[in-house]
Amino acid sequence: MSERKTRAIYGRRLREALQEDMRPQLNSEELDAYRPYFVDINLLEKINNNTSQLIVGRRGTGKTHLLGAFHELIRDDHPTQMSVMISINEVAPRARVYDPSQSPVTETQRVAQSLFESYLHVFFDRFLDACSQRMEVLVASGAYPVKKIERANSLLTQLLEAIELGSPIAQTRKKTEKSTDTTQSDSTSGISAAGGVDLKSVKLHAGGKIGRSEDKKSASETITSIESLLTLDTYAVRRLVVAVLDNLAIDTLFLLIDEWMELDKRRPSNVQPAFAQLLKGTFLKDRRIAVKIASIWDLTTLYDRQDTRESQGLVLKHDLSQACDLDTTLMTSDSEARNFCKELLFKRLSTICPALQGLCVRNGDIDDIFISELFDNEANFRVFIAASHGIPRDLMNLFQKCSLKINRDFESHCIGHELVCDIVRRAYMQEKTKAVDDTSPAYRLLRDINGYMEKTGRRLFVVDGEAALRSSALRKLVDEELIHQVPSSAAPRAVRDAYKCYVIDFGNYVDWIMARKRDLAELLAESLIPQFPGDFAENLPSYVIDLASIDDPTISCPKCARRISSSDPIFVKYRACPSCAESIA
Repeated sequence: MSERKTRAIYGRRLREALQEDMRPQLNSEELDAYRPYFVDINLLEKINNNTSQLIVGRRGTGKTHLLGAFHELIRDDHPTQMSVMISINEVAPRARVYDPSQSPVTETQRVAQSLFESYLHVFFDRFLDACSQRMEVLVASGAYPVKKIERANSLLTQLLEAIELGSPIAQTRKKTEKSTDTTQSDSTSGISAAGGVDLKSVKLHAGGKIGRSEDKKSASETITSIESLLTLDTYAVRRLVVAVLDNLAIDTLFLLIDEWMELDKRRPSNVQPAFAQLLKGTFLKDRRIAVKIASIWDLTTLYDRQDTRESQGLVLKHDLSQACDLDTTLMTSDSEARNFCKELLFKRLSTICPALQGLCVRNGDIDDIFISELFDNEANFRVFIAASHGIPRDLMNLFQKCSLKINRDFESHCIGHELVCDIVRRAYMQEKTKAVDDTSPAYRLLRDINGYMEKTGRRLFVVDGEAALRSSALRKLVDEELIHQVPSSAAPRAVRDAYKCYVIDFGNYVDWIMARKRDLAELLAESLIPQFPGDFAENLPSYVIDLASIDDPTISCPKCARRISSSDPIFVKYRACPSCAESIA
């Protein structure tokens, strides 16, 4: 354990507060609200517009927190705007019968349709709640007459019917004729006493044409019976949603979609573009509706480019733009990363330990006493930030593990660099390495990266930019946090265009240092943003890791458009697609 060298002022109160329950402060999904804990680095400003946008980032980088804070911003501060936030984890496919006779493409469309219909049901529930809150505000202001209330209720009822039942599409039509004796009756056969058409004899969802002969003694009646199929009418849904917005004087509706990749985690995905096409056809054709999508970039397929005649989905830079990349947003400079992590920890801890709020001085700045209370000195805090790689969830998890290790006793102990190194090394050995199959290309690449570190003693390496975009093995290691990308803005100008820079995970590096029995004190020089040596451009070839021999080439099936590995045993033996059995030349 790391013994304190400075006196703790709030140590006892911190211990008492942490003994209660620190768990709700770890993950964004478990917070009681988003905005009070949100550390804004101009991200809300970037997405506070009526354009559709994509937000990307690895797990734990704050995608959900950003969407949640934006949702609360719109709800609390923008009365003429409305926000509906839905996680794909809340969307379950509606009951359907699997049809093995259908092609994989047709079955994919059915899955996407089922998911989208389920999404609309969740959307209506959230939309109804938002409309009710808006209606209460308008009624209280006295500027919302009864007729508008009745109109809003009617529109919402129609919207529910459009989502639940759909609209009828005629399948078959059948005409029948019959003659009736009208001698004893009036000549208004087929007309009700109220003057309207009597539809009692007409089937539900059918239209009828009723005629009358010129003969006063007899009449012929022609009835057209229509068999209809109820299906989702995206135009009707959009028209009714927009009508409700107009009724409630709402300028913009924001649809916030979290965990997009949960639709289908294959890369490339087949379901995601089909779902995106339905989303586009339903909502994105009206300027008053904007969509904000949060996803992991590696697992995201917005657009199907396999067949230009049947391509579908959302086109980046056309249907929507990329708002921010949370993988690299925090890695702009060490000072900005320090301030972000300091404010994040303060907001979480001062909520459960109000005594700390006295450390928040003028202009919202936080006194550096807060750092000494937890870490004893600045060097320990710098190692703590470097070990978390600036990922908010990892930072909070690391704090939780370190505080438990010292029994939350900040009066006698602190979170020192030796403790941080021990925690992240165990996490690397026991958790991260198990996320990669030892027979996969990603494992082979990790082995090459470890060999590079063993040979050169460096954490920093580069790969060819084009190869990095194509490499699924590299993306896998980034997604599992075994390596971390350095933003191009932090790289030297000589390499930023042609190469991508990465650093090896801090826990892996600690393990390598301890295996060589080197002093952990040298890690005090580590920082979140890697330091590029002055001769970096001249010695660039020695930093390059070649990806050419790592990834298995993939082949696209001409029938189902699924990409398969060239080493897949079914493809190797039968030269056929393992999904649809189509022969591949």
